[in-house]
Amino acid sequence: MFRNHDSSYRCHAGLVRCALAIGLFAGSVCDTSAVAQEIGKRPYEMEWVGRTHDTRPPLIDFEDLAGWTVECHQAAASFERSRETQLWDKYVGKLVYRATGTSPVVTVRPPKPVPVTRLFDCVNIWIYGNNWGWAPDRTTPPVAISVLLQGSGGPLVSISLGAVRWKEWWLMHRRLTEQQIAALGPSPQVVGIEVRKGTNKNDRSLFFDNLAVYKEALPPLTFQPRRERGITLPAGQTVGTNIGPGKLPFPNRKETILPTNLTAGYRLHIERLQGGFAFHYEGDDGHLVYRYVPKKGTLSDVSAEWIGRGRPFEPLSEGGVRFWVDDSGATDPEKIELIDCRLDGALVVSKWRCTFGKREAEVTYSFRLWQKSLVVDVVCRTPEIGEFRIGKVVGGTNPRLVTIPYLMGDSQRPAVLILGPKERPLFVLPLVDHCRSNGSLLWFANDVAKDGVTQNGGSRYLPRTDGQRNPCFERLFLTISPRFEEVLPSIPNPKSPWMHVAGERLWRAHGASNRASDLALWEMFARFGMNKTVITDHETGWRDGGESFTMRTRAAPGKGGDAAQVDYARKLHTLGFRYGIYNNYTDYAPVNEYWDEDYVSRLPDNQWRTAWPRCYNIKPARAVELEAKLAPIIQKKFQLDTAYCDVHTAVRPWSYCDFDARVPGSGTFAATFYAYGEIMLHQKATWNGPVYSEGNNHWYYCGLTDGNYGQDQLARLDVNPWLVDFDLLKLHPKCCNFGMGNPGMFYGRKPETRRTPTERLDRFLAATLAFGHTGFLVREGGFENAFRSYYSVQQIHARYAQQTVSSIQYAGPDGRLWDTSAALASGLYRRSQVVVRYSDGLEVWVNGNGTEPWVTRETVIPPNGWLVCDPREKKLTAFSAMIDGHRADYVESPAYIYANGRGRVTRFQKATADGQMVALLQESGHQADHRCRQEG
Repeated sequence: MFRNHDSSYRCHAGLVRCALAIGLFAGSVCDTSAVAQEIGKRPYEMEWVGRTHDTRPPLIDFEDLAGWTVECHQAAASFERSRETQLWDKYVGKLVYRATGTSPVVTVRPPKPVPVTRLFDCVNIWIYGNNWGWAPDRTTPPVAISVLLQGSGGPLVSISLGAVRWKEWWLMHRRLTEQQIAALGPSPQVVGIEVRKGTNKNDRSLFFDNLAVYKEALPPLTFQPRRERGITLPAGQTVGTNIGPGKLPFPNRKETILPTNLTAGYRLHIERLQGGFAFHYEGDDGHLVYRYVPKKGTLSDVSAEWIGRGRPFEPLSEGGVRFWVDDSGATDPEKIELIDCRLDGALVVSKWRCTFGKREAEVTYSFRLWQKSLVVDVVCRTPEIGEFRIGKVVGGTNPRLVTIPYLMGDSQRPAVLILGPKERPLFVLPLVDHCRSNGSLLWFANDVAKDGVTQNGGSRYLPRTDGQRNPCFERLFLTISPRFEEVLPSIPNPKSPWMHVAGERLWRAHGASNRASDLALWEMFARFGMNKTVITDHETGWRDGGESFTMRTRAAPGKGGDAAQVDYARKLHTLGFRYGIYNNYTDYAPVNEYWDEDYVSRLPDNQWRTAWPRCYNIKPARAVELEAKLAPIIQKKFQLDTAYCDVHTAVRPWSYCDFDARVPGSGTFAATFYAYGEIMLHQKATWNGPVYSEGNNHWYYCGLTDGNYGQDQLARLDVNPWLVDFDLLKLHPKCCNFGMGNPGMFYGRKPETRRTPTERLDRFLAATLAFGHTGFLVREGGFENAFRSYYSVQQIHARYAQQTVSSIQYAGPDGRLWDTSAALASGLYRRSQVVVRYSDGLEVWVNGNGTEPWVTRETVIPPNGWLVCDPREKKLTAFSAMIDGHRADYVESPAYIYANGRGRVTRFQKATADGQMVALLQESGHQADHRCRQEG
C-alpha cells in the first residue's frame, strides 16, 4: 500500500498522479484483493435472523474501490477495500488516517461523481467506529462525517451525519432539508465522503459500507391500543394510544399533583367582587385570598394575599399563552379581547380572543380553589400556541428562591419562592401538571430581579413532523402556604407493591464478565452474610463487545449464552440473592434482530432521534409493545425475580418525545410518560419482583418503578445543602431509591481531592441515611468498603424503608432544632444537620455538615456521621460517632452486631474491635462471626 505525505498524490488503482492543490496532502487508495486478508464476522444478531440484505439498496457498496482517491488537508490517509470486518456482501472500505496539522480534513472520492437517479431526501451510510462516547479517548478523537453532494454546476452541499462515538457497526442517517434538496437541483451526484476533526497523531481506522441515497416512503402506522389513562382529559385533548380497554392505575387520583394540606379544619368559598371574583381559603392556620379581575387577558389578572403576612402581590404576572413564531420561539398576542367571564359552580371561566397579525385563537382560563392551591386550566383548541408561560411574581417582599433536591425539571428545576421575614414566611410554588399536559416539553427558569421573580417557566408546543402543533391544554397548580411541606407536589402514582423486598436489600449492578468468576465473587459475599442484596447484570449480560444490549432475548454468546445465564440465575437465587437482568426500551441499535427504521422516534424536523452511542431512540409507542412481547420470553427462559430497566427514569419524559405525525399523541411528552409508566408496571408483574431504573428524574415515576438510583447529579449533594423533605415526604412512601446513586453519581467523574477515600464513603453513607434511601453496595475501593457499606446501613434502612416520616427538623449552630419552614426561611437548613423521625418511632440523626461536629445530648456526631435511636421499640442502635476521642461505627440489631474501631481497639456495648467485624445472629441464638481486615 502506497503512502506519501510530503507531496500531493492520488493513487488510482496503483497509478500515482501528482495533484498541484496547495495545502493538500494526498493519501492513497489501493486494491488489495490479491493480498490475503483475515475475514471478519458479520454482527451475529443479523445472522440470527438471516438479515443479509440492507433495508436500503446501496448507491455505493464499496465492493470495488478502483479509481477512488483520497485528498488530505493537514492529514495523511489511505483508503482500501477490506475484509477485516464484514457487513454486506464481501468487502468494506477501510480508511486509515492521522493528523499532520491542527485542522485535518480527509476526503474520499469515487473515480467520478456517482449520479443519483431517483428522488431522494435521505442519506444512510454504515460505519464501523473506533471510540465510545461514554469513555473519551484523547488519542482517538470523535471525527465528524459528511457526505458531499453536488448538482450539475451547482454548489457543493455537505450533508453532516454527525460524529463517530461508537465502535463496531452503526447506521448513520440524515434527512436533507428542503434548502439542501433545492440547491442540488434535478441532477445530483455523490462526489465524496469527508472526515474532519481527526486530530489523532497515530493511525486510526474507520470502515464504511453501503451508502444509500433514497426517499423515505413514510407509510401510515398502526399501533396496539393501550389501556386508558387514569384520569379523564378534556374533549379534544389527545390521549395517544391510550384508547383500549381497561384503565392504567396512574394517575391514581383526579387531583394529580395537588399538594397535601396539613390542616383539616378549613373552608373554601368564592366571593363576587366588582369586576371579578375572590377565592377564599379560611382555616385554622390562616386566611388566603386569590383575586381574579379579568382586565388584561393574561395571568397578570391574578393577585394573592395571605391576610396578616404582607400586602397583596401578583404571583403569575405576564403569564399565559403565547403564539408560536416560526423557529424563533413564541410571542405575546398583539391584542386580547374578553369574550365572556362567568361563575360556573366552583369554577370561574373566562374566554378571550387573542390575535397576532391575521392569526386568531380563542383561549379559555378556568379557575378553581382546591385547598390552598389556585388551579388554572388553560385551553386553546386551535394549534396557534407555542408556549404557556407561568409568569413571574411581582410585589412580594424579601424574595429568595430555593431549589429542592429530587424535584427535577431540566438544567434548571422547579424552585420554591420564599417571601416575607424569616419569622413569618410564605412559600410559593407554581407547577404545570405533567400528568395532564398536552405540551411537547416543560421548561424552567428561575431568577430574582428588580421587576419580579421569574419562577418555573411553563410548557412549550413544538411542531410535529407534519408542521402542525397540538392544541394547548394545561393545568397549573399555584400553591401558597406558610408551611413549606404544603407546597410540595404530590406524586399520583400507586405505591410500589414490592417495598417489603426492596426495603430490606442493598442494590448492586454488576457488569458481567466471566460467569464462573462472577459466581465466585457473589459466593464470597454470601459467605460473609451479605446476601440481603439485589443484584442485576448490566449491559454486558447481553453483549460481549459493542453489539446491542436491548430488545434481546438471547444472552451473550461469549459468556456461555442462554445456558450459562440460566445456571447463573439459579445459583444466585440459591445463595439468597434477588437477581435480575438488564433491559431498557429506549436504546435501539440498527444491528438488533428487531430493527425497523419506522420504529425510530423522530424530531420535529423528521430526523431520527439518537440515544446512547450506537443507538437510536425507539418510539415510546413501539417500546411499550415490544416490552410486552419480549419480557415474558426473557422471564420464561431465565426465571428472574427482579430487573433493572435502565434509562427510563434518567431522562425527562419530554427528552424522548416522538414528533412523528403518524403516531397518536405525537408531539406530546405525555405519550412518553404513560408508555414508560406502563412498561414499569408490566415489568414488575413479569418478574414477580421489584423493577428498578436509573433515576435522576424519577420523581415522575416513583411507585411505577419500585426503586431507582437515588441520584440527583445536578443538585451536587456532595457539596450543597441537604434539604431532605421532598424526597422523604413524597418519594419515600412510594418506592425505595438506593444509595445516592453510586459514588460516581454522587461525587461526579472528576477526581476527589478534598476528602480521603474513607471520608468519601462516610459522606455517601450519611447522605443515604439522611434522605431515607436503601443501601447501595459500594465495591469501589475494595471488599472492605463493600463490607462497611452493607453492615453500616442494612438494618437501618430495613427499619425505615416501609415507614412514613412523622417529622423533619434541622439543627442550628446552638443545637436547637427547627422545623423545615423555619430552617428554610432563616437559612439554617444549609448546615445539613437533620433529624428525621419515622412513624414507628425510629430517629435518624445525620450530620451532613462537612466541617462541624454536632454535639447532641447522646454523643458527638462528627462531620458526615450519624446516630440512629429506637426509643419506642428498642430493637436498633446504630451510629458512626465519637467514642473515646475517635470515630467508630456500631450497629446492634435483630439480625447482626456490627462494629468498626477504625484502627483502634474500641469497646462497644456488645463487641470489641479494632477493625470491622460482624456477628450474625442466627435463629438458633448462635452467632456467626466475620471479620473484615484491611490488607497491608
